[in-house]
Amino acid sequence: MVSDVIHEIDTYKSHLEPFHLYIKHFFREGEKIKYHFILVHDTENSSDQFSGLIDGLLTRMKNIAITIYDHVGHGRSGGAKSYINSFKDYQEDLYHVVRNTSEKFNHDKVKKVIVSHGVGSMVVLKTFLKETIASELNIHSFIFSSPCIKPIIHIPTFLQPRVQLLKKSLGFMRISSRIKGRDLTRDKKLARSYDNNLHINKFMTLNLKLELLEASEKLIPLAYFWDKASLFLISESDSLVNVEATKLFCSGVDKTKCQFQYFKEAKHDLFNDTCRTEIFKGIIEFVNKG
Repeated sequence: MVSDVIHEIDTYKSHLEPFHLYIKHFFREGEKIKYHFILVHDTENSSDQFSGLIDGLLTRMKNIAITIYDHVGHGRSGGAKSYINSFKDYQEDLYHVVRNTSEKFNHDKVKKVIVSHGVGSMVVLKTFLKETIASELNIHSFIFSSPCIKPIIHIPTFLQPRVQLLKKSLGFMRISSRIKGRDLTRDKKLARSYDNNLHINKFMTLNLKLELLEASEKLIPLAYFWDKASLFLISESDSLVNVEATKLFCSGVDKTKCQFQYFKEAKHDLFNDTCRTEIFKGIIEFVNKG
């Protein structure tokens, strides 16, 4: 981590009461902030996944602040592990994180950039497709890494015929993850780090799986309403999200506002893959041109 940077830990109240969200800010004391990056992590992960990106941005840019947070039920945040009542819990938490940090970093003059990964990108899209929220929070630009437009989710065969009927009684049931570090990155050291990270839930609850499936159902047609400055980073060797669905979504967005970068050999977690230095430079170039 860059040595002259202040690390400030905070907590906010989650929409899923009475739990808290773990928040962490990075900035240099005395610097006039020009850009504020807000990072939104994937499920079956935590804000720890952004360590390399944070270093990459702070090493290459001045006058920036970075905020990370753990979704409720993930990492160091409160709540039942990998459980939500509704996908809207994630959306409401994102809204309040952005609004509260806007007040902290004087956002009338600061450009807000939201960087999201995987399911975090689904949370961002579902939140900011609401034009009232987009207008209120005034985001400068968006960066989507391996966005989860359509998840590849496996519901056990014996549950499929009765899953909605049993949702209330079995919503907290934990379904073990099939994800290994090698599915996320070609970097063997970082793959082992993922496998050994105790802050990462290696499972999903049934309720979370069902909420992700429902949230993704009508997302692709909404692409035609996405007209915000955005950079889409897409791994074509991603085995954790439906890449063809992602490309279909990208075909519908406003091409005058959106840019696309494709990485043929990279795995799902682009910020921790072996091509990450190239990706960090591309993000900085995109933001500075905006």
